[in-house]
Amino acid sequence: MNREQAGERKRKRAWWLGAVLGVLSAAFFFCTFPCFEPFYASLFPDLWSQHDPTVSRFDPPPKPFDQAKWQRGYATDRMAMGKWLAGSGTVVGLTRDQVTAMLGQPDSEFRHDGLIKVSWKLGRLDDNSLFDRTGRFTAEIDDTGTVVTAGVWFDD
Repeated sequence: MNREQAGERKRKRAWWLGAVLGVLSAAFFFCTFPCFEPFYASLFPDLWSQHDPTVSRFDPPPKPFDQAKWQRGYATDRMAMGKWLAGSGTVVGLTRDQVTAMLGQPDSEFRHDGLIKVSWKLGRLDDNSLFDRTGRFTAEIDDTGTVVTAGVWFDD
């Protein structure tokens, strides 16, 4: 191999190394700055939720209930659907069995003031405060087994 070939080979290696480092630097910058997060989380919700399935980085707007997405369990989807279920009153008037068939087994259940309160974990909401808050969709069931109220609550 002569000097010209060796020099050409070094230039090609340097070009590829620069290209790879440039792509990695851009990806690092794009993925680590929080101001970009709503942009790429909205473009790639499944990818972001698989990265961190229990954390919702921004407060999503309500969106209609989709049982397949609810069962998948991504925090952003569950938070949005929980808000929609609470605001629309869809579960109010349903029986406990109907709500369980729709949402799955509740994560917690306890009796308080004559009502059974069941809740499903939605995910943690990072709202740039000191502590993350865990969102829960809660339904209150009376003695007849009917849902009387539903809402989204945050544990502080």
